[in-house]
Amino acid sequence: ALFPLLFTAHFDLNAPAFTPLRLVEKAVSDRHLCVPTGRGSELRGKEKARKRERMKAVALISLLLSVLTAEASFFRDCGKEDATLHFHDAVSVPDPVHTGERQTVIKHGWTELDHGQDLTGEFSQFWCPMDCFNADGSPRWEMSLPWVRFIKAQLDVCKENSDMCPMKAGANFTATHLHSPLIKLTPHGWYRSHQVFHDSQKKEIGCADMIFEYVKAEGEEEAEEESESRETLLQ
Repeated sequence: ALFPLLFTAHFDLNAPAFTPLRLVEKAVSDRHLCVPTGRGSELRGKEKARKRERMKAVALISLLLSVLTAEASFFRDCGKEDATLHFHDAVSVPDPVHTGERQTVIKHGWTELDHGQDLTGEFSQFWCPMDCFNADGSPRWEMSLPWVRFIKAQLDVCKENSDMCPMKAGANFTATHLHSPLIKLTPHGWYRSHQVFHDSQKKEIGCADMIFEYVKAEGEEEAEEESESRETLLQ
């Protein structure tokens, strides 16, 4: 129901002041999300319920717009020469990821071969303490230092991504992974998500590699400085 809303609303996407928030506000003001106002005291309960539903719809549209307008993160298709599973891009929502936030990683690609319910994957996550980029600003894609792997796990690709199982040759797919918030002691900096995909014969058929930044939440640094100042005064 959200896509008709986005395409039936009349917006000037070329306007310089266009933002996702303005799009949502425009949709609400044009009453695409509104319902007729009830009359009489007996309808107050229904009006409150409608207001809650409208607020939920605005939140859902905001999330959708953040996905549609997100820029591609540092990404590469790391598949071998004989790979049959190919990736176009990868996006982190949000980007950068702030302390306490859940991250959704969205990858788009296509397959050369048919696949049933037989895909598996190996997921690795790395942290880079320093020298993460080359002199020209491009990321360093080595599988060794400066990258330090701290997670390695096997994934049931079909269980997590129904869009990838089954697939017909030539079909496009969208792979979505929702990650839990990193623990508070996790250091900020650059992180890397590396996934290798295998078929039912355990043959490597594709690989996706992306880099994203993990930063402090708004106000977090000020709170830390205030805490340190308080501790200094107490000493």
